[in-house]
Amino acid sequence: MRAVVRAVVEEHPDFTIRNINRELRTRLPQSPAISQTTISGILDVLLVTTKKLEDAPAERNSDGTKQQRHAYATWLMHEVQETEFIFIVEAGINIWTKRTRGRAVRGRRAVRVVQGRRGPNLTMTFAVSNVGGLIYQELTEGGMTGQRFNEFIGTVCRLYHPLNACFVIDNAPAHRQAVNLPLPQNFSVRYLPPYSPFLNICENAFALWKGNIKDSLAEVRDQLLREDHQQRMATLGQLAEQGTAVVTAQNAGRLQGYAGVPASVFRSRRHSHVNQREEKFIDRHSSACKTIFMFRFKYFSSKENKKTVYTEMSSPMTNQYKELEKCIQAPWIQIC
Repeated sequence: MRAVVRAVVEEHPDFTIRNINRELRTRLPQSPAISQTTISGILDVLLVTTKKLEDAPAERNSDGTKQQRHAYATWLMHEVQETEFIFIVEAGINIWTKRTRGRAVRGRRAVRVVQGRRGPNLTMTFAVSNVGGLIYQELTEGGMTGQRFNEFIGTVCRLYHPLNACFVIDNAPAHRQAVNLPLPQNFSVRYLPPYSPFLNICENAFALWKGNIKDSLAEVRDQLLREDHQQRMATLGQLAEQGTAVVTAQNAGRLQGYAGVPASVFRSRRHSHVNQREEKFIDRHSSACKTIFMFRFKYFSSKENKKTVYTEMSSPMTNQYKELEKCIQAPWIQIC
């Protein structure tokens, strides 16, 4: 009975207890009817709780998308020793950029006073290298357009001169014409697989940057209330520029580790030694651990998270990653 209830919940996470009861009667017609209270108890035993539903596009883990991730992983591991990767992505902020959770005395709401006008968005664009960290950033008012993005790439080409580099970008509409740009011979363009933001280290860089912005805005919240709209926007722009200091060359390798490849693979271009802990990790988990799908390297290095993550991911470690194809088909990939 518990196995059937678990299967129903996994297939239909939006079912109510009444819907689950009806489905059980359909799947187990010979079994005696059970009450909704009994089903509720079974759910408690299975540690099933109600939570906010998240919609996932059907194409996110289609066979075609997985094949593109496989091709990208193969290309990345083949080029990692000879090519410098420059990841580019943009993100917007405004005066209302804030944390969604706060503290208050038990029994009272956590209330924060905000400005009446949100104001226009400011768009920050990062170019983050796996070797040099943040090499260029640009803050503009309004959203990203194809012309702005092409100009940004052109600026990076003029200011940065690696021996061989590849711009790695996502599939946003503003990025579609980048592949047709007349770039210097030492630059090329590669698109990420669709529905794969976890493969872009800029996403992790923006997480650091936005965290810094939210901390800074929380400290000057009272000042913003006293300023007029133009002063607020000027303050926001200043904080946005200052926040880029958290993305440095020192954490570029760590960002790569979270975005698809263990940090030691990228550090090998700049350091002769490999961290002993990561070396044991690579030896123990075979060469497949170097693939792009190891985007959550911190989980595999943490005993604290191992039990929870592997339970949710159907314990991929039991397969020892014998074949890369098995990694692609593993259930844990589908949370990406």
